[in-house]
Amino acid sequence: KIVSVNPTKSIIQEEGRIKDCTNLMLLPGWVNSHTHSSEHGHRGLIRPLPLEMWAVQLFQSDPRDRIKKAIELAALQCGIESMLSGCTAILDHLYVRTVDEVGIAVESYKKLGIRAYIAPMLGDDPDGTNYIPLSSKKCNCGGLGPQGKFRERTSSPDPQLTQKVLSLWRQAIELYHDPLHGIEIVLGPVTAYSASAHLLKGAAALRKEFNLCGHCHLLETRGQALMAFKMFNNNNKDPARGAVTHLKDNGFLDCCSRPTSLAHCVWVSDKEMQLLAETNTVVVHNPLSNLRLGSGIAPISKMLQFGLPVALGCDGSCSSDGQDMLEVLKLATFLPTLHSPDYRDWPSPRQIALQLAARNGYKALGINAGAILPGMEADFALWDLTSLALLPHTDPLSLLIQGSRCISGTPLDSLYVRGIQVVDKGQPLGFTLAELRSSLLHAYASEQYRDSLRVTDPSNTGPFAAACENEYRAAMNLDKEEDYEEETKVIFYPPSGRVLYDAKITL
Repeated sequence: KIVSVNPTKSIIQEEGRIKDCTNLMLLPGWVNSHTHSSEHGHRGLIRPLPLEMWAVQLFQSDPRDRIKKAIELAALQCGIESMLSGCTAILDHLYVRTVDEVGIAVESYKKLGIRAYIAPMLGDDPDGTNYIPLSSKKCNCGGLGPQGKFRERTSSPDPQLTQKVLSLWRQAIELYHDPLHGIEIVLGPVTAYSASAHLLKGAAALRKEFNLCGHCHLLETRGQALMAFKMFNNNNKDPARGAVTHLKDNGFLDCCSRPTSLAHCVWVSDKEMQLLAETNTVVVHNPLSNLRLGSGIAPISKMLQFGLPVALGCDGSCSSDGQDMLEVLKLATFLPTLHSPDYRDWPSPRQIALQLAARNGYKALGINAGAILPGMEADFALWDLTSLALLPHTDPLSLLIQGSRCISGTPLDSLYVRGIQVVDKGQPLGFTLAELRSSLLHAYASEQYRDSLRVTDPSNTGPFAAACENEYRAAMNLDKEEDYEEETKVIFYPPSGRVLYDAKITL
């Protein structure tokens, strides 16, 4: 922990060593509050698509099928890039098949020394099709239902799968939960739509038993807002119900002393923001992936006005193509200017860095850290003020967030986690950049891996992807009305101001 803060140009560590901090800027460490390390094998592969179409492409090809060390290398690469952009902690919403894969990621993060909160990402939707919004249109034109019909209802949860998920979560907790050494297991359902009431109640019971944090995606896209309208709101027949009440009523929110963090929340309504603010919940804003996938712009200024804490995340490297937290901070600073003409409402780089990335990031983890104050955890970064990225000396913090690093590389000098140095002179100490480069080149050099990579367009990657696209386009009203046999005239009005086009959907 931080013992004292004094106006000096040096840091005295427990062992008595003195770190000369001349020309260095001391800042609290940031938290990459939402990512999926397992996506690193697909960095740069999938072209811009809506989340629902993008996810179909992602899950059709998994590097684990071909690369022996895929989970290990992905966690190392994810952790190192996060660290070199100033992160001292990470929340990895990790898609796993077995509990052993959790252990592999744990060992990678321990090697690096970063705080790692690992949320095995699981659900009990048996076929994964609940990710695709239901269409109200009738059509026998290549849908996901029998004989190519469009589905009329979502798939029911599989009780055996529910028990399997709860069992894996419990195993992960018993085997790998190690708060004293900076490793925690988080309960992480995929979404509200892929988690039954029984699964959420089981997750809440485990959180209470072991006092764990919770994490979940929530209302990331307009399609998910439509799904909430159909699944929980029952096409406006039960207006008090929604994705947020589904989580709350089944005990997942505010179920123990540890917080719940919810990724994205682009399409939450004002009432839902108020409800979340009344629980021990933190929203995680992911501006890079939200733009890349066309999900919209989260109203973070309004959330903060409701008293709802907002943290920041890079999201997975197949939907953001990297784990550079400085890119996230830059976008998070600029995007709110589109929501209000009053510049007094716009956040400053200082607020984004110190409140959202640091203080609120640690609030999402339930840790007393994220500020340079006595008694707080000693998670901090030292930035090189002689770096070309931070010259000339104007406002170094603003320049770090708003500037460019193309001629300097990372301006990070040192990084400390739990008072232990994990980066020195821009180089990770637990696993060097040279080792990472060599490991990646060797692991991904096989012809089998290269041959598995395909052009990622839904129309030419198989019948399942094509059926998903057909239903998605119909549900989102993207095709001509005469293409379908029957039309209803219900209009769904999602929250406004998230996208630049008219967001309403004729059902």
